[in-house]
Amino acid sequence: MPGPIHAFDYLNSPAKLPDGGVCVLFGSQRFLATSVLQKMLSGGGAGGELQSARLNPDTMRWSDLMDELGTKSLFGGDGPKLVILDDADDFVSKNRDKLEDLFKKKNLGGLLVLIVETWLATTRLYKMVDHDGIHVHCDLPVVHRGKSKNPDDAQIAKWLIERAKQTYRFKLDSDGANLLRELCNNDLGRMDQELAKISLFLQPGEAASQDRVRTVVGGWRNETMWTAIDAAVDGDATTSLKMLDKLFRNEEHPLALFGQFSWSLRRYVLAGRVLDAAEKTGRRISKREAFEQAGFRNWQGELERAEQSFERLGRKRIAGLANLILRSDMQLKRSHSHESRGRLVIEKLVLALAQTARPAAKK
Repeated sequence: MPGPIHAFDYLNSPAKLPDGGVCVLFGSQRFLATSVLQKMLSGGGAGGELQSARLNPDTMRWSDLMDELGTKSLFGGDGPKLVILDDADDFVSKNRDKLEDLFKKKNLGGLLVLIVETWLATTRLYKMVDHDGIHVHCDLPVVHRGKSKNPDDAQIAKWLIERAKQTYRFKLDSDGANLLRELCNNDLGRMDQELAKISLFLQPGEAASQDRVRTVVGGWRNETMWTAIDAAVDGDATTSLKMLDKLFRNEEHPLALFGQFSWSLRRYVLAGRVLDAAEKTGRRISKREAFEQAGFRNWQGELERAEQSFERLGRKRIAGLANLILRSDMQLKRSHSHESRGRLVIEKLVLALAQTARPAAKK
């Protein structure tokens, strides 16, 4: 086969399983590996559950594995019997030669399914599976920017929208999907759990607003975080830092908090760019229109608060927010990647925002 299949593609259009040999599910997203395995067991969604056997790769004997692979049930359907070894990284490392020999055996009654995190493309076993078997990449989809690889946010959001529609029977727009992605730090398993929670608050076919996503997913944590963001934008560093301290004391990770911070701040940057683009082309556009295009919603006074915060920050300062966000992101992933130092990045971001904003008028 021409390289691994990504889990998203396999789930949408399952490949035909070979009658014998080796199948590999690899990557760090456990949710995807589990979903692909379930699809395989269901016969690719065509009905008729395939027979399966699960063995412990750390305690089984090789003869036990061969017995399972060589035995096919009369009631297993038309597909192969799946013999599943989970958490099999060490097993693969120790038994490469034996696994390669499996490809030479004919008329096996079963297909060995290995679930691993690491799957090296430089090995002979990889090439054999690529040619005669099937391997499914169970990691986040990525896009290449120069020499770096980054999560494909657009593809992840598209998957969330389809998952909400097909599995949980509610509508999720792209803004809601991106908010959920940021709040869950691109953890697909957690995102799926949150979709299930959101569906409990909606009727079938109903649309989930950003506010519904924010309330259900975040709970007290989310409300505390929005308070911290609003306070920083309003120039109130004291309140913002107090809210952050509460979150850190409850073991929130800086990267997760930064995701929500950056998502909120990028909307101000986008609103500023929409206004700049309109002015350059001589097109008349109101600030409210710009804010709506940037993702702010006319709900519970969000647009009004955004306009006030935008005025306090000022157009010139908002234009510099993108660099501030980028610098903080790079620090969190490099020089300040340790959790204790990550907190410092978030606190410095709050102070920079508070110093930038003109304090809100006292009521």
